[in-house]
Amino acid sequence: MSSLSVSDIVKLQTVKYSNLGSLAILVFDYFITVSEEVQWTWFKPWDVTRVIFIISRYLPFASVGMTAYGE
Repeated sequence: MSSLSVSDIVKLQTVKYSNLGSLAILVFDYFITVSEEVQWTWFKPWDVTRVIFIISRYLPFASVGMTAYGE
């Protein structure tokens, strides 16, 4: 491990807090829009539009989660 200066550690901590904040906003957005998602997508037939929606809806959870808790 290389030695880090104090300013580097502060910047790293700021980035980690920012990533965690974006995860919190993403989770908040999910919970306030889940009822509309159930109404408009869950009981509809599968098509290309629904697949794209599911990917764009749930992939950010994985990427933000890995970024927030990665080393």
